Parts: sequence; structure tokens; C-alpha cells
Amino acid sequence: MSDDRKKDLSYRLLVSFNKSTLMDVLNSSGLAVWDVNRAKILLWLVIEQKGKQAFLDIDRNAKVEKAIQDAAMAKGIPLLLPLMDLEEKQAISVIDILAAKPDKILEASSRYDVATILSGKLVKKRTCWSSEWALHFNNKIERWTVSCTDLKTNLNNALQGVYEYLSVFYALRNEDSIIP
Repeated sequence: MSDDRKKDLSYRLLVSFNKSTLMDVLNSSGLAVWDVNRAKILLWLVIEQKGKQAFLDIDRNAKVEKAIQDAAMAKGIPLLLPLMDLEEKQAISVIDILAAKPDKILEASSRYDVATILSGKLVKKRTCWSSEWALHFNNKIERWTVSCTDLKTNLNNALQGVYEYLSVFYALRNEDSIIP
């Protein structure tokens, strides 16, 4: 066998699983198995930098937007950002998000037909980012904060909070499994 062929074979791995056993192990370990078809989560995000607060503007905050999308992808959370058109700017304000006013947030979100809404405040400090979050789901609001860390870690931790909360509702049980 040629060296090239040996190299190709060294990178291949064929794995097969017993569905029932795998689901039993996952369920008993407390790990959530989420279906790949996940509903989108609408994200209202206020960013505070140098004492100024504004909604996430992807043109002005490309680094933040990329970090959010990367964290969402890593956690398997499909995020939807609001359009922030004139209609939305009249329907909701930065203060509504910061005060976590559920009525205003839900009203402004109604055009998106989503079951889950995440609102947050991301604050740039001298050497780190901190954040506060509110997850609106199933007529309840779950709140948490993420202490000062680098941007990537902060957003990963924030979306871990979303994942942990929603996995309780969306996790598949063995009999619901999509694993063939």
C-alpha cells in the first residue's frame, strides 16, 4: 500500500452506535439531546460602550455580531436578529430592553412569530465584557448575568444559559429519538 493511501486511511473512522444504549447513556448522564429542527430565538441586544447604549448594529459592531453568531453556532442555537426598521424603532427602545419590560418586548417581537425571545445588555468595560440576560419562553422569564470576561467567553457563557434552560423543554427522550 502506498504512503498516500496509508495517510488517507489513518484519518477515517467508522463508528456505529446502538440507538437504545446510546440514548440510555445520554439520558442517565443528564445530557440533553436536542432535535436538529430547532425554533429560532429572537435576540434583542443592547450594547454599552464608552457610556453610550444602543441596539446591536451589525454594521458598527461586526466583531460582536460575529462572536454572537459563533457562540450560537457552537451551542446549536438558531438566532434571529430584529430588523430594527422604523416600525421596530417606534415599537421598542433601549430603555425597554434594559428595564426588561416583557410587554414591550413581546409586542415588538410579535411580527417574528417566535416562541422564544432573548434580550440582553452587553457592556464593554476596560479589559472585559459583562452581560445581563432575560429569556422569555413559555410565559416565564429566566434571568442571569455573565461576569466580566473576554467577548467570546462572555457570549458563549450567555448562550450556554439559553441552551441549559431550553434543553429541559426540547430534549428528546429515548422514544422520541431521531437517531436511527
